[in-house]
Amino acid sequence: MTVLDRHLLRMVLLPTVIGTVLTLLVYSAFALASLLRDSALAAAPISTLMLLVGVRDLIALQVILPSAFFLSMIMAQGAWHRDREAY
Repeated sequence: MTVLDRHLLRMVLLPTVIGTVLTLLVYSAFALASLLRDSALAAAPISTLMLLVGVRDLIALQVILPSAFFLSMIMAQGAWHRDREAY
């Protein structure tokens, strides 16, 4: 692995993973609260609710993952510009 590859992994992959996980946790909490509110009268089992939250999370990953990657690339380019490495 070259120095540039390690640098890219550290500056892009780490913020992508952290941003994706944090955003997905917030979305999961919102989805679970929404499902609990909607299913309060239906008395659905918790296993069904967790399955629905998991499916919603997979659907949300289609938007969250590319957005987190894009933002981490912008942050990396900003850091390169700040350090005068982006010539």
